[in-house]
Amino acid sequence: SSPAFILIALFESPQGTLARIFSFLPFTAPTTMMFRYVVDPKGTPLWEMLLSAGLLAGTAWLALVASARLFRVGLLLYGKRPSPREIWRWLFQR
Repeated sequence: SSPAFILIALFESPQGTLARIFSFLPFTAPTTMMFRYVVDPKGTPLWEMLLSAGLLAGTAWLALVASARLFRVGLLLYGKRPSPREIWRWLFQR
């Protein structure tokens, strides 16, 4: 799992600052939030679980939009391998 390197800190303080930070980072949020809830179900507020799920869903949506834009502009229009500079320009072009 992603937050395995902070597992000891999560065991010691599932409602601590480090656990809360990792609960809102998209790459570690699912595992950390499930861990926090399993270790301390009454101490994990519902609003934190909903915010974590919302941030994760929003990040997934942004990644989908960005990848669709890159695919449309980069592959369908040009058919060549883009440079990092071109990718950056395509992401923010309307």
